[in-house]
Amino acid sequence: KRLLALELPTTLEGVLQARLSALPQDSRRALQLASVVGTVFWDQALQELDVAAVNALGDLANRDLIQPRQDSRLAGSSEYEFRHHTVHRVAYGNLLKRVRALAHGIVARWLSKQPAAAAMQDQIAEHFERGGDVALACTAWTRAAQTAQLLFANAEALGHAARAWALTGEHDIAARLAINLVRARVLENLADRQQFESAVLELQHLAERLGDAGWRSEAAAWRGRFEYHGGDAQTALQWAEQAVALAPASDLQRAAQAHSQVFFALARLGRQAPAEVAFRSSLQLAQQVGNTILEATIVNEQGNQAHRRGDVAAAILHWQQALAVHSREGHLANAGGTLCNLAFAALSIGDFDAAKLQFEQARDLSERVGAWHTVSVVDINLGLVWLNLRQAHAAQACAERALGQLRGMGDRWAEAAALRVLGRAELLLGQGDAARARFVASRDLFDELKLGHLALEAIAALIDEALVRGDVAAAAQHAHDIHARQEAGSGIEGTDEPMRILWLQWQGWAAASDPRAAAALLKAQQELLRRADRLPDPDQRQRFLQGVEAHRAILDGRD
Repeated sequence: KRLLALELPTTLEGVLQARLSALPQDSRRALQLASVVGTVFWDQALQELDVAAVNALGDLANRDLIQPRQDSRLAGSSEYEFRHHTVHRVAYGNLLKRVRALAHGIVARWLSKQPAAAAMQDQIAEHFERGGDVALACTAWTRAAQTAQLLFANAEALGHAARAWALTGEHDIAARLAINLVRARVLENLADRQQFESAVLELQHLAERLGDAGWRSEAAAWRGRFEYHGGDAQTALQWAEQAVALAPASDLQRAAQAHSQVFFALARLGRQAPAEVAFRSSLQLAQQVGNTILEATIVNEQGNQAHRRGDVAAAILHWQQALAVHSREGHLANAGGTLCNLAFAALSIGDFDAAKLQFEQARDLSERVGAWHTVSVVDINLGLVWLNLRQAHAAQACAERALGQLRGMGDRWAEAAALRVLGRAELLLGQGDAARARFVASRDLFDELKLGHLALEAIAALIDEALVRGDVAAAAQHAHDIHARQEAGSGIEGTDEPMRILWLQWQGWAAASDPRAAAALLKAQQELLRRADRLPDPDQRQRFLQGVEAHRAILDGRD
């Protein structure tokens, strides 16, 4: 009867509640204060809350409620952990709310003074927020987001940024600008076009509200980046030039960023002379402010410029220099892009096995940090490798994968390139009608983006398609289209396979017995040898001349 009259706890939490209630008062208080620090806590943090509380740690460990950890993240402090999350939850729930809030504030300030504080901003932010200090919590969440972004912990960075944003008010413009800048950086890396646009437009809106020239310059530069990633280099250039004009004379960091955006846009547009001027000014500014990542990014684009001119050896040196910096600084997203460029150099030379290996390494690295745009670009280039190896199905799979991703990202420049590669794979597979439609779409999209020099490759592919189906007149007309565009100023610089354009133009005219065929062949041979002469390594030069189908055909002078 006495047993039936007892009120026994019916849940695990009830059992633990009863067990904690039976603890000596000093041990119970120590456990409750430790729960404020977290499921993992430090003796020095507990001492900040109550000097005497650390004396109870031995008793709590003997009772199997906590246990010491072998290593501590904080030098000079012993680290402990609760044996079970439910023990932590019950202990925390037993502490008065006003006591909890005060304790969280103390812990936040103690953690902020630790040498490892930079890596613990999310915990510091949580303590400040629970302690009711909204301003300091917002600052810490923003710092936590910045740290996560630098480590390419993209989901965590966006989550921390959202926590910071929720603590700001409509008039906290400076705080919201800092938070939104983190979002822009993460979303650019993720190639989330819709969310990236939202972040960039919010940056512009907030910068205008603040009325600060430096922030307006920064926002304009980001708008340029957004347009550049969408393939609209002309509009990107306009925003970048506005960013340059807005940058305060004393703000060299923002001036460097703005000038670099001008350089990238001009390079994409194929405007060599002004791009060279922009390159020198942006590099000088980046070096002046000690921005090594930006400097390496500019040097990487310098490699792209050298490659567009046909100087593969110089391009490789620039890319190797940029890759070394990105790897040393831990900027894995940029490292993946630069490794992709080095793989493209191997592709250009005709070393397809090396190119395939490096592209796959670049893809793995880019996937690891969530740089999905680079992953798509790698797929396009892997498609080119498979085409040169006459593996049409593999090329088709790469191009289709890239095309599906890029349409969601809104990068029309890369989409146009993927269309061309997919068309070439379909042509090899005997799907001529589908291939022709891809080439036309690629040409038209490049023209729409005012990238006429890149449209040349799609037109050259149309020559190939016309010859496959025996339409000599159409092939000759496409060859004439290339000639007319060249006369209007569109060169082969900056294209993926420039010699293939000249080879197919010559083939189109030769098939129609056009008298211009001989001159076209001579021009192609001269350009091929000029590019080969820039390769100092004899083995590379031989591979370049004999390892690529178009190069062999031009050298042999056969159609």
